[in-house]
Amino acid sequence: MNDLPPHRLVILDLDGTCRRCTVDGQPCPNDVGEQELIPEAVDQIAALLQAGYKIGFATNQAGPAYGFSTRHRVWGAIEEFKVMLALALRKRDIKWFEGVITVMVSWDKAGYMRKPQPGMLEVLMTQYGFEPEDALMIGDSLKADRGAAFNAGCDFLLAEDWHSGDYRMIQEPPELTR
Repeated sequence: MNDLPPHRLVILDLDGTCRRCTVDGQPCPNDVGEQELIPEAVDQIAALLQAGYKIGFATNQAGPAYGFSTRHRVWGAIEEFKVMLALALRKRDIKWFEGVITVMVSWDKAGYMRKPQPGMLEVLMTQYGFEPEDALMIGDSLKADRGAAFNAGCDFLLAEDWHSGDYRMIQEPPELTR
């Protein structure tokens, strides 16, 4: 494992980064009971929390906007994720609420709060007093997650590299318009 990043705030995507959907052909959980934690993500979250990092989550959840689910059902799945993660960390004697600050959710098909726009990341940074150079976005989508990081002025790390403990940032901007 490489040294931990110099950032103080780590913003994590949920789907494909911290959890995976257990329903075949479905990209993300639309209800409780449709997810599992990614074990490598739990390992990395534990290491970050033990080192004193603050962690926020930023996730696009457009299922309700497209009629795949309801906000209530998707929020239930997010709450289930939080409980699953808290229990996994508790087994390691880590109190997740001491370092995890919040979960930001974009429910819409488009807009300033939906990645790759920077809205969710900017809210997390502003609300908790961090500057872009203090923040690192980790996600599995080069378009949405990397785009949001670039548009917010943050560094970006691909989830598959993070899962293996490789903290080499992707510095070049994505092929997107701001």
